[in-house]
Amino acid sequence: MEASARGAREVVQFLKNHPAIASVNWIFDPEHPQRELVADQFDYPIPMFSFRTHTADPDAIMRCCESLSLIRMAVSWGGFESLLLPAIVFARSPHPVNHFRLYVGLEDGASLVADLKHALSELK
Repeated sequence: MEASARGAREVVQFLKNHPAIASVNWIFDPEHPQRELVADQFDYPIPMFSFRTHTADPDAIMRCCESLSLIRMAVSWGGFESLLLPAIVFARSPHPVNHFRLYVGLEDGASLVADLKHALSELK
């Protein structure tokens, strides 16, 4: 859990500062309004969070997802690999098409950031 939490911190920080990202929602973020409540209830941060891009262009979002090489698109959570679930893959989603859920696995945080940086360049 420590390795996944460390990677999640790195990825969240990167996404929060990336111009293509509209918002990041990770309850373990020090800026999250319920951070103290969660800190009392968990020993380690859970390495799953959501984010939204500024663009809602379906073609750009799919190009972004398909250009990932380390992070896999999948529904399962809790394994050793990092997994991305974009709302766009569902015919009926309660979330907008620019909403993503990301689970950070055991990969190196810098490698995940590099993968996302490359993929996010597709959101032009």
